[in-house]
Amino acid sequence: MKLIYTSYDQSLKEVLQEKINKLNEQGYECHAFYPISLFKKKENPKHSHIAFFIPQEKRKRLKQIERGEWINNLHDLGYQYVGHTGNMFVFNSDSNKAIIQDNDRIEDYFKVQRIFTLSMKLVLGLFLGYYFMNTLFEFDSLLDYSNNGRILSTVLPSFVAIMFIIHVFSCFSSTVCFVNKKTLKPTLGTIYFIKGVLTISIVACLASFVLDTIEYNLPYSKELPIITLEDFGYTTDIDSQTYHQASSLLLNDSYQSLQMTSDFSYEDEVMTGDLISVNYYKDYNATLVEAYFTKIQLDPSTKNVTDIVLDDTYPIYCCYNSEGIVDLVIVYSDSVYIEIASSFDLSSYLDIIATVYLQ
Repeated sequence: MKLIYTSYDQSLKEVLQEKINKLNEQGYECHAFYPISLFKKKENPKHSHIAFFIPQEKRKRLKQIERGEWINNLHDLGYQYVGHTGNMFVFNSDSNKAIIQDNDRIEDYFKVQRIFTLSMKLVLGLFLGYYFMNTLFEFDSLLDYSNNGRILSTVLPSFVAIMFIIHVFSCFSSTVCFVNKKTLKPTLGTIYFIKGVLTISIVACLASFVLDTIEYNLPYSKELPIITLEDFGYTTDIDSQTYHQASSLLLNDSYQSLQMTSDFSYEDEVMTGDLISVNYYKDYNATLVEAYFTKIQLDPSTKNVTDIVLDDTYPIYCCYNSEGIVDLVIVYSDSVYIEIASSFDLSSYLDIIATVYLQ
């Protein structure tokens, strides 16, 4: 018994037929035809034939009836249906005579419908590649790099899009050659490599989302400095602080925390009460954080501020909003990068922030 990869593009029918013929010669008969097909060893294996089914009907129900009649007609001629992928059907027969088909209809299908479908897939691949590559280099938040699963789920979609473009382009090229009756026989190694890398990339991409979820829920117990509303003089009516710690290859230690007063609300762009939010990163990848901070300096609006000013005493950057209030400070030293956002002016609390995070 053998499991053989048979998920070939339709334009490579002859390449696949040659492969199946060799298996028949070695004593193997096709018992199930899928993207990965089953071949069993037999003393007198039947010959396997690939045929295209190009329906004339447009409605799904009528297509099914037409396909059933087509299979029954071939069965009456001695061809036993095994399975199909897409429009390629495999039949077993005692005869080695190929199935007679309407070549003009097949050529029309490839010239119009197949080329149009692949063109749309290519456009989709280019769009997804452009979107994911932009997302990869936007650096909207360091949270995208806070754990390894999240890093992979940020990077891998771009790679999947690139491999999808390569795969569709190879199918498009072979289809054009098929239509123009040019010989194109890519090596099986090339087919396996493109499809294999694409499949592995998709599986890895999906696995990265699972890994992100698992890592997000892992407990971390390392003690890291954290600032609270109590440090700013609040003593009553304070809700408990939400806190999540993480670790990755690029950001060794990080956490996100949020604390609000019990009367906090934000409705119709009107805020009542107070809050403080902290994104903390320690022992970070210098290149990543530098690129992220440079983007903020070049375009402060990404943080909804108008100006960023370095303090004279501490490595703390005060970020002024449109009302001239410092509702965001960035602590940026050789070992830590911290963003502290609040609903109140932080400019008079720099000593407190430095005591907590720079001692």
